[in-house]
Amino acid sequence: MQSKKYIIYYTIGSLLLILIILTVFFFLTPTSSVFAVESKSNKLGISTNPTKELLRVKNMAPGDNASAPLTVLNTGKKDFFYNISAEMESGDKLYNYLDLVINDQNHNELYSGKLKDLNDLDLGILGNSKNKIFNVTIGLPSEAGNEYQEIFTSMKFILNATDQPSSHNCFRPPFSNRNYSMKRGSSTPIKFECYDSDGNLLTSSHNVKLVITGRDLREGLTYNLENGLSLNGGHYQANVYADQNLFFDNETYTATVYSGSQMYGQKTFSTEPGNRSNAP
Repeated sequence: MQSKKYIIYYTIGSLLLILIILTVFFFLTPTSSVFAVESKSNKLGISTNPTKELLRVKNMAPGDNASAPLTVLNTGKKDFFYNISAEMESGDKLYNYLDLVINDQNHNELYSGKLKDLNDLDLGILGNSKNKIFNVTIGLPSEAGNEYQEIFTSMKFILNATDQPSSHNCFRPPFSNRNYSMKRGSSTPIKFECYDSDGNLLTSSHNVKLVITGRDLREGLTYNLENGLSLNGGHYQANVYADQNLFFDNETYTATVYSGSQMYGQKTFSTEPGNRSNAP
């Protein structure tokens, strides 16, 4: 009799243990990739819709994309500048490989690159009681191998609001990269955008110019739409040639963007010998 009771208790205990293990495995083992959203600097009244989870993707095949709208709202009493960054929580292998595209509500492409490289992308100005809708697309490159199947990641997009723009908020990579150096004898694409007071991308000239100043440049090198500056859908670009007769080695220069008399952004950069540009 005691033996039968022992067998029954042992069987029940074993089944409970198996159930616990399966439950823990189910809840702790990810079955989908989660792309969340978080807003910071709430004293300025920044919030998002959705407020937490933006996307949940079970399994992506090579070439697959997943998209979702992200609305950013200003519920505060004054305008603010805002930017977006990506932060990984788990699953670095897939996170480091995924592609990301962000478009605004007018279908202007604001970012196209690796998810992991999204860092303080400036989104312009958002007026009080205003909102802006962005479309966020996550993609697994078509050349992804089998090692990216059945693995998952968890990350969040962080929206941060400030009452002052960053010192070089309008510039785009590679020129916006920290400690950018320009090699003499090379051409560097300097890309930037400008926004109006409602946070909308300026898609016409608005007398925009890029001015580079520094040693022996006197009044500076000026690029506008009549001289070396191009405009495509709100994206400006000047291909700056570091002429060895104008630029000196190991000097510091300043690039400034103006719209009329208003300064939109400013960044310093250095020069060094060579014929290629370096963007660490």
